[in-house]
Amino acid sequence: MPHVAINTSQAEPPKESEIKKAIKLFSNGRALGSNSIPAEIYKAWDPALLQKLTKLFQTMLQQEAIPQELKDAAIVHIYKRKGNRQACDNHREISLLVIAGKILARVLLNRLNQHMEDGHLPESQCGFREGRGIVDMIFGACQLQEKWKEQNRDVYTTFVDLTKAFDTVSREGLWQIMGRFGCLGKSISMVRPFHNSMLARVLGDGDSSDAFPATNGVKQGLTPMLAPTLFSMMFSAMLSDAFCNDEETSIKIRYRTNGRLFNLQRLQTRPRLKRTLCVISHFADDCTLNAVTEARCSRA
Repeated sequence: MPHVAINTSQAEPPKESEIKKAIKLFSNGRALGSNSIPAEIYKAWDPALLQKLTKLFQTMLQQEAIPQELKDAAIVHIYKRKGNRQACDNHREISLLVIAGKILARVLLNRLNQHMEDGHLPESQCGFREGRGIVDMIFGACQLQEKWKEQNRDVYTTFVDLTKAFDTVSREGLWQIMGRFGCLGKSISMVRPFHNSMLARVLGDGDSSDAFPATNGVKQGLTPMLAPTLFSMMFSAMLSDAFCNDEETSIKIRYRTNGRLFNLQRLQTRPRLKRTLCVISHFADDCTLNAVTEARCSRA
């Protein structure tokens, strides 16, 4: 994967308008962090509170440090409604932060999404992106199978479902990949403390465990989307390096976006055709690997 030019706007101090936008995205009645301050307090739009919050975030970005209270997490588990309820693997962990920490994480997420949507994420990634969803991936997979069947050609697809995907991310590798995506050092240094220096305690049955360092993976619950977005960056980079320009066995598609969709005569006008390789389709940590030979599919 080639390096992306550094986006210097990510190092700018957070603006009050960015913080307002982040607060608006929080719904009432959200789970509380350790300080028990609800989102409704921030949504009351007290001018003095908003100014102090803006000043705090600006100071944190300047010093590249986050107060311990804003990054510590309380972990709760949610049963996935499948399998043995007593098995830990059948539960999903959710990391609860104080609302102020979630607001900062949302500001960082909005900046990160704006940067990544500038053509840096592959078109094949539809997970946790605005205007895209699982329906697009299902439609694309069905169309791929149908069109190849119409031409009496074989297509081989490997379905991949990663186990404990979010919990096994290499953090040092993630910071390097963020740099390759053009994320400036200050942006990385603001995301990193949410993970590297985080202390966590497990809540359950009205009791709490002792605090312990959370050293692995990206934490689900940091915000509704920050952990998935960070994972998407890493997974996309890995797949891009593994299957970049694999023209020999990739599925080649010709298409055009002007003219009538079902006019086959127009589709033969080669100068106006666009071409792409269809190797991977992925939605967050789920993906399909497509190939025209069984051997290539097995290697994938």
